[in-house]
Amino acid sequence: AGFSLSVNNLSNIAKSSVDDFSEALSSLNLSSEQQVQIDKIKKEHTQASQPLKTELTTKQEHLKTLLNQDSASDEEIYNLRKQINLLDDQLTKIRQETRKKIKEVLNDEQKNKLRDLQFKR
Repeated sequence: AGFSLSVNNLSNIAKSSVDDFSEALSSLNLSSEQQVQIDKIKKEHTQASQPLKTELTTKQEHLKTLLNQDSASDEEIYNLRKQINLLDDQLTKIRQETRKKIKEVLNDEQKNKLRDLQFKR
């Protein structure tokens, strides 16, 4: 049960970090052109990440079930944890790529302000 809790905590931390980034972006006085570009990037992010998030949630729930079964083998649990970690790594990579693309839309002043806002959190 401890592991499934930590998996859920990782997901919550990742979600929180995405929310913090979006909140920080909202304070940058984006031009309408920048907002359109960023909205497009966010839409691409959602399209790329949603299937992985769904699969991750399914596997996390399956792991919880396995951990509560006496008949589950260590190998089965280990393999499922590896799959969960791989999905989490893929989602992290997508988040990092999205942030990089968004930062490319910002001017230097906005990048500096974003950096300052992120360090304060």
